[in-house]
Amino acid sequence: MSLFSTKDITISHLPTGPEATAMRSDIAPSPRLISNLKDLAEAVGNIEKNQVIPFATGGKWSMHQLMEYLLIQTGPCKLWFTTWTISEESMRAMVDMIQKGLITELNAVLDYRIERRKPEAFQLAANIITNIRLTKCHAKVLVITNEEWSISVMGSANFSKNPRLEAGVIFTDQQTAQFNIDWISREINRKEGGND
Repeated sequence: MSLFSTKDITISHLPTGPEATAMRSDIAPSPRLISNLKDLAEAVGNIEKNQVIPFATGGKWSMHQLMEYLLIQTGPCKLWFTTWTISEESMRAMVDMIQKGLITELNAVLDYRIERRKPEAFQLAANIITNIRLTKCHAKVLVITNEEWSISVMGSANFSKNPRLEAGVIFTDQQTAQFNIDWISREINRKEGGND
């Protein structure tokens, strides 16, 4: 028996065209997001403050698409994220979000092996990430903040194409966001000579 039924979830506006009514009308979704809007809207819906939103992707969308979906609702934000791997596709999506003004600052902790495993994606990441740290990392966390919003996403998905089943939880409270910002920032600013 599941914890809840999809019939219990109310979504006030499902996307019917290139711009969903729940989204800011001045920011159009990218082509790579448009095909996933309905799936994301059904899984996540319209965000509100102080929510806990569990989700499962069904292999239908990736973290960078969820990131864009949330940013279109929040407007421009600072971001912190951690991941075990990245793809060039997800980094190019972030470049697009920076160019649109959705991302104003990007901070990341990445697994140190990314440099060798995904050199093209890492090179792009190194050029767009404001503050970066390479270390032993398997955590998958995303934090999105501005003056109005504090959102944390924690789950199984890396910042790569995710065709497999992935699951996670979105928290829209300031306390969870600040907890994640604090530990990610400590890791980014940690002095060399630790457990790298």
